[in-house]
Amino acid sequence: MAPQNPLEIQELLDHCIGFLAGSTSALLACALVARSWAHTSQSHLFRSPSDTNPKFPRRGKLILGFHNALCTSSHLVREVLELSLEVGQLGSDTVDAICSIGFTHLVNLTLTMPWEEHLLPGSALERLVNLPTLRRFSFTANLALSKCTPLWRHCSRTIRHLEFEFYEPTALPWEENLAATPFPFHLESLRIYVYGQNPHEVLELFDFSQSKAVSLDVGLYIPWESISLSQSRIRILDLDVVEESDPLDLSQYSELQYLRLHFNDVMPPMVLPTLDSLRRCKNLSELVLSGPYHTLVEEQCLQIDAVLSSLPSPPLAAVEIEQRDGFDSSICAHFPTLLSQDTSGKIEFRTVRGSSALATSRWRDVISRL
Repeated sequence: MAPQNPLEIQELLDHCIGFLAGSTSALLACALVARSWAHTSQSHLFRSPSDTNPKFPRRGKLILGFHNALCTSSHLVREVLELSLEVGQLGSDTVDAICSIGFTHLVNLTLTMPWEEHLLPGSALERLVNLPTLRRFSFTANLALSKCTPLWRHCSRTIRHLEFEFYEPTALPWEENLAATPFPFHLESLRIYVYGQNPHEVLELFDFSQSKAVSLDVGLYIPWESISLSQSRIRILDLDVVEESDPLDLSQYSELQYLRLHFNDVMPPMVLPTLDSLRRCKNLSELVLSGPYHTLVEEQCLQIDAVLSSLPSPPLAAVEIEQRDGFDSSICAHFPTLLSQDTSGKIEFRTVRGSSALATSRWRDVISRL
């Protein structure tokens, strides 16, 4: 019996086409080669339109073309797993058109909303966020959180990963009924970046009891006891700390694997006792300290060095010192004990630009460990 042509083995063919997932032109060409090539090529093309074309979320013509393709070839609807829309850049007709598609396998949804005009009750967006297949919802808005209440009431109960950023330079009066409208999610991961809002009333909207990963950047004092983190479930913590922050006792966080503490001014007093409480976190593998490059002075670095180098075995797999908006190479000399113990290159000093908030791509990479 003659050996089978490798190009006739569908599993092998699908695997090979997968290596072209980042090339739109190559996938388009593959889709035209043969019927056996078409399904896998189209699957990669339609899986995440914004990955195929970064301009997709804000270009109405691209979105309408995508809409027409799905209406003409309805079998492609099931291939769409991720969708990103910059609603403020789109006309209401475009938003209504894309939201009218009956997505059957949409898992990740990202919305950017500079104004509340698309949040009116009965809007098309409410149908989109209510899809029973949704697992991750990312929402960025330049408006008061209270304006989003109609949208939250329609969110799918299947959402397990929530990321949102709210910017309101001129904080609006908080609506009295907001606290009575909690977010209807049992979340595995929650990432919050809030500017110009009341962080305490924001945090009251969430049930943290099921969360395994939490990222909080609100720029103000947070009483940890008001959050009620589940000590036996938390694996990932990314916290913005300020001068007034109380030390956080992490000794009971038995499953903690990743910890990141970031601050926007001098290192708050709570950092050292919090790090010292890591002695009983046997599963902790990665620690990140992040602050403006000019705030980590020699004395503080030596104190951090003493605490971290005294942690019991097994040692941390990775320690990162992030310096934002600049880099001071002399800082490396202020961690002598850690560096002397570092035989595998686990200590990393790096510089990052912009906000103290953990970048979305890195946050998703971190929580992919869950």
